[in-house]
Amino acid sequence: MDFDGSDVLIVAATAAEVSPLLQRIGVKENEVEVGNVVHVRDGVASLLITGPGVAATTYHLTRVLTKGKYRMALNVGIAGAYSQKLNIGDVVMVTKDRFADLGAEAPEGFMTGEHLPFSGLGHHPYQQGWLSPEIPSGLPPIKLPKSTAITSDTVHTLKESIASLTTLYNPDLETMEGAAFFYVCMMTATPCLQVRSVSNHVGPRTRSTWNIGLAIKTLNQYLIDSPFNL
Repeated sequence: MDFDGSDVLIVAATAAEVSPLLQRIGVKENEVEVGNVVHVRDGVASLLITGPGVAATTYHLTRVLTKGKYRMALNVGIAGAYSQKLNIGDVVMVTKDRFADLGAEAPEGFMTGEHLPFSGLGHHPYQQGWLSPEIPSGLPPIKLPKSTAITSDTVHTLKESIASLTTLYNPDLETMEGAAFFYVCMMTATPCLQVRSVSNHVGPRTRSTWNIGLAIKTLNQYLIDSPFNL
């Protein structure tokens, strides 16, 4: 079964992250309002810009998915990399994500949420705190490296917090929306994928080492050439 591009909902935090795709379909960035679905010509996916962060993503995506049905939701955007095996500009598919901040502080260190009796992280849609949706059926093979991510409303730059998160989760990537996207899609039974491009390595906030332009370019080139019929 092939996907019709118009059956796909592309979800991004900001219009800037999908600006080349917008240009391709003749939509200007300033014409895209947060929370409004952009419906373009036949055969091209719809687009939702949520705004950055867990709360905005959860609210806007839930509102859209409870109003209409899509064959697939596709979360795209840039990300910071923990893994030194990933280079800036690399495009990957996130198959496993979680809320990094959900837990409790303890004298012996941070206690992740699945160890708390009230968190609910041991029940659907979680698997011991992780969110790992099935890849939607009917797609051609997706030739992207598979990665594990964590989601946080905080951009981590301090050595101590980075070391703690690495020990706790051993992530490849960090984003501000991915787990929220997975959670909403899994709770609404919406097939979903998350595709990210590396803009920087997680570490001290040295913007000279970032390359957001390259990350946006490679991400959008993948989307334009993707098997999703966008």
